[in-house]
Amino acid sequence: MNNKDMKFLLIMGNGGYCKCSNDCNKIATDIHHILPNTKTNKKMFPLFLESPFNKLPINNGCHLTKPLPKKPSYLLCNIYEKYLTELKGS
Repeated sequence: MNNKDMKFLLIMGNGGYCKCSNDCNKIATDIHHILPNTKTNKKMFPLFLESPFNKLPINNGCHLTKPLPKKPSYLLCNIYEKYLTELKGS
């Protein structure tokens, strides 16, 4: 699935609205990586980082100005990565 399709499905799957921590109810226009999309994280969690488990529909204005959800722990990221790796191998 390409990024444009995933973005659309994530936004629609969440009702089309922003999921910032303030529940602003604005139309979602962007996708936020809950665990930041850094070089280190790309190396450690390549499957989880780009999965729907790590993406949150958000309004662009909120993306730039509002408090965002707390990052998941590395332990939780490892669990997701292991799960996705096993699923991919199936």
